[in-house]
Amino acid sequence: MERKEIRGPFGWENCDERIKGFIDGFLPAHFWTVRQRGVRLYGAPVEEVFGEVRFSDLKASLEEDFRWILNGKLFSDPCYGILNICRLLQLFSGEETGCHSKEEGGLWALSHLPKEHREPVRKALECYRTGSCGAGWDRAELEGFAAFAAGHPALAFSRAVCYT
Repeated sequence: MERKEIRGPFGWENCDERIKGFIDGFLPAHFWTVRQRGVRLYGAPVEEVFGEVRFSDLKASLEEDFRWILNGKLFSDPCYGILNICRLLQLFSGEETGCHSKEEGGLWALSHLPKEHREPVRKALECYRTGSCGAGWDRAELEGFAAFAAGHPALAFSRAVCYT
């Protein structure tokens, strides 16, 4: 695994050397989210605790998440997968570059995605809001949503991804 240069909560410059065996490719996305939306409860300001995240590191982290979603998470947890894909589409569409919640991403998708891909988003939002994300997902509908997302120009990095 390549070395990650991240200034983490303890000022780490080389996380892989400080926490051997524990490299989380999602850390840049988590740190970016905390810097964008985090609220300080005690101690130093968030911006002093969590360093800047380079866009290239954020993008690589989000690409990894997207691949993980398409390679199974979408089918084991449709609510998570669909709403995170919506957030990625919102971020990489170029219209809005901030950090958005799953709900915000879903609401954005309802007004931006083609009509044939809005029903899974509606269902995912309902599950997210009620906390009830059980059965009732149509596999063909999920496969269609995955194919749409994998082929979307805003997510061009996904071209080599195979979804199952």
